[in-house]
Amino acid sequence: MSIGTDYFGLLENLVTKRTNNFDYLKRLHEGEVYWLNIVSLTQTDISSFYTNSQTILRTRTNLFFFLGLSLGPFLQIPNGPNYLQSLASLFEEYSSEFKVRRFKKIKLNVGDDTQTVKSKTFLSDDSNINYQFLILPKVNTSKFDYFQVIFALFDLLTHCYRKFLDPSCENQQCYEAIVSIDNWISGLILNPILEEIEKIANNILFKRLSSFDPMFQEVVKKKEIDYDTSNKN
Repeated sequence: MSIGTDYFGLLENLVTKRTNNFDYLKRLHEGEVYWLNIVSLTQTDISSFYTNSQTILRTRTNLFFFLGLSLGPFLQIPNGPNYLQSLASLFEEYSSEFKVRRFKKIKLNVGDDTQTVKSKTFLSDDSNINYQFLILPKVNTSKFDYFQVIFALFDLLTHCYRKFLDPSCENQQCYEAIVSIDNWISGLILNPILEEIEKIANNILFKRLSSFDPMFQEVVKKKEIDYDTSNKN
């Protein structure tokens, strides 16, 4: 980007857009808003989508729980490049441990001040990797409520994003790091949820249409088969 780029404006737009996404998805899962102002979803509607693929929901609950747990301490880390570098390191550790969307390594000039990062070292059960930021307590997440987990995660991510709006981050290096962080979060969390919500909403809409016109009934049956098949992949 050229000299004179309004990095604060770019960051403000990104943070506003993403925090609005988190708020909208949270309210959508709570049944407070309509999907695209057309279809109202309930938690039962969403849970029913995973009837034949409960493993997906359990896996996601597990992944999101440990991510949220690890993000908690970051609210205490002072804003700035050191915060971004620590956040990037967490995502690298997370990607390595859970074999999910790979986070591209970034390196920021954070100086020699490492005392601002208050973290502990955690040892993975499956390897000899010492994790500095990823928190992995021995806990059974199978009984955790998926919706409560994602509500907490959305709240944490909202606070984490707002910490990007710091004067020390108004430069090209930090902006590019934040974009990388945002792309990773979007790919791991937002995009899969949005794709599935769209399928659920379409299914509900087709069912409602079929109640008015029998011609839609065969379409609904085919759609449900397609959704079940895609959800198993």
